[in-house]
Amino acid sequence: MLINEITESKSLLQLLDLIREFCRETTLGDNAEKCIRLKESVENAEENDYLTLLSSYLSICETGDEVIEALEEFVDNCKDFAEANADMTEQITKAEFEMVLCECEENAD
Repeated sequence: MLINEITESKSLLQLLDLIREFCRETTLGDNAEKCIRLKESVENAEENDYLTLLSSYLSICETGDEVIEALEEFVDNCKDFAEANADMTEQITKAEFEMVLCECEENAD
């Protein structure tokens, strides 16, 4: 199940791929319940800094559509960083990742 795979992902690149797959699958039907289940699973995940950051994107979401939009925003903000640094993705610190994420968000505005 994709929700479990997302919450168990170890690298940013893997997480982004799984999120893209989740979004593709959920946009084909009415999957609001599945989206809320993903949000709750991400919020309850422990010891994964990427999921902690993703949780901050999902925290204000109340509907399945809002979850999908937040997931897509997270992927958009992180994709260039993850793909350009695929070899280093698992080795950076949380502080370094947060700094780059903030820069991506500022550039998107």
